[in-house]
Amino acid sequence: MNRPTSDSPFDQNTTDQTSTIPFFSKDREPSAPQQIGGQVDLFQYADRIGRGERNLSSQTSRKTAPSDSSAPDKTHYVIDDSAIPELGSSDADTTLPATVSSPPPLAAPFQWSKTHIAIVAITTAIAVMVVSLLSVFLRFYSKVDYVPDDPDAYYRGVKAADIQSASYVTNLLLIGTDERTEAFSDKARADCMMLLSFNSRTDTVSLVSLERGMTVSYLKSDGTYGSDLLTHVFRHGGAGLLIHTIENTFKVKIDGYVRVNFHTFAQIIDRLGGVDITLDADEVRGLNTEKHKGQVIDRPLSVGINHLSGEEALLYARLRWIDSDFQRIQRQRKVIVAVKEKLRDVSAFRLMGIAGDILPLVQTNLSASRMASALFKGSMALGSDTQQMTVPFKGTYKKLKAVDFEQNAALLREKLY
Repeated sequence: MNRPTSDSPFDQNTTDQTSTIPFFSKDREPSAPQQIGGQVDLFQYADRIGRGERNLSSQTSRKTAPSDSSAPDKTHYVIDDSAIPELGSSDADTTLPATVSSPPPLAAPFQWSKTHIAIVAITTAIAVMVVSLLSVFLRFYSKVDYVPDDPDAYYRGVKAADIQSASYVTNLLLIGTDERTEAFSDKARADCMMLLSFNSRTDTVSLVSLERGMTVSYLKSDGTYGSDLLTHVFRHGGAGLLIHTIENTFKVKIDGYVRVNFHTFAQIIDRLGGVDITLDADEVRGLNTEKHKGQVIDRPLSVGINHLSGEEALLYARLRWIDSDFQRIQRQRKVIVAVKEKLRDVSAFRLMGIAGDILPLVQTNLSASRMASALFKGSMALGSDTQQMTVPFKGTYKKLKAVDFEQNAALLREKLY
């Protein structure tokens, strides 16, 4: 298009040097419409400059006289009208929208109701309680005799393929070893073995006594199998080998163990304030009047409910000479159930305090998270009835040296799962 003539001193004696640059230059604003090319009014000009990048021509001033050497170089810009569609053409869009949308109305400010305040207060209180209980638990757990599983133990990986497990069943092995000292010993025997099982699907708790006199097959360190009483397996390889043997014999998964000995068992009962046990005439006679190996309760007992201390409860749980070992393990379960009944109505904070008293007295392979999970499941099951049983089941053996383990495994899985 034709450039308009101008009286500007910067347009004199120049040679065109054309380039395309963005319209909004950092050097200066564009000239007014009447100073550049076509005859457009202000509205036409505004419509054109709103259409993307414009092609502009730059013209660079050159010196025309030596005497004017101090004058700076000047560059001014003009619009290339060829890049802007004329009004009325098919490319021009000059139609204004029929309506102009208004901004959305502001939301009403949130109003706190009494219900909202109560919900926040209750949630905060629960969160504070959970954090407090967790911190207390971790402090107590740090005192536990934690013995992690040995990943290099020779019996690892040598397991039967049909061991049953389920996410809704947790099986813990309770082990009572026969040390007379406070410290745990690797040379001890498992005097008492019980499976404590929680089934969240049926909401049941099972307490299964394993007769210690059963003759079982266990894996020896040389890869061969030996035969011995179940109570002696602990001495051959500790809790790890005992769990391995029980799993492979009875085909149920054991998720961990908790171990006490004579000394810590009595201390635990004392920390709970003793337990109430119903005694029959033979038990009263055995504990009170006839001494056996120097183990006797000096104070008089009576038929019916008696409140026993830790040492007295230990003597009761070990009493077997008045009848048999099968009645003895029933007495052991009675003590565990008496502890459960005592804890039934205890508050969560009191339970945590009791756990803090007891945890330093046990040995376990349960990590902090697994122990917390076990304690939670146990607390939830305090109100549930306890299903009690003894293995081997009646009719599955003629003597403890000849137990039908396949039949016992099937019956046990049926009870637990």
